[in-house]
Amino acid sequence: RGAYLATMERLKFLETTREAAAREKAVADAQREDLNAYEEALKTQLIRVAQKRREAEAQLEAEQAKEAAALLPENRKLLETLEDEWEEQHALQQHSIRSHQEQLKALRNALDLLQREEREVQRSVETVQDLHGEAATKAADVAETLQRLLAQAHDAKESLQDLRTLAS
Repeated sequence: RGAYLATMERLKFLETTREAAAREKAVADAQREDLNAYEEALKTQLIRVAQKRREAEAQLEAEQAKEAAALLPENRKLLETLEDEWEEQHALQQHSIRSHQEQLKALRNALDLLQREEREVQRSVETVQDLHGEAATKAADVAETLQRLLAQAHDAKESLQDLRTLAS
């Protein structure tokens, strides 16, 4: 009976441990999916920013070619203003790209950390399962030994009663 209880207790513990591991894995998977989706969104945004930059450069070159043909003093000022604005916009876009790249790197590091923690938790779960299995085995051995001792004590009691009967 003790071995049965120990086995049932072990089964309950293993089921609880499996459920906890499954929940942790589901959370890690959801976080990983969120990080991947965010990474894809950042990549898409970076592509759009680069495309806009190329379009702005092409537009600026076209405008420069048009104006180079006949630049009046007021047109030169406008061209210089446009060039200055373009340089500012380009600098802002470059800063935005670097910022997105840093965010992407931080997200990758976070994902690596989560995966490392997930592996550590899995190893811990396996260690606990092993220890629980050993404890259940030892509990079953102790229960068996106690049963034998109880049987021996019962036999000794009967022998003592037989000796008393013979002595009287």
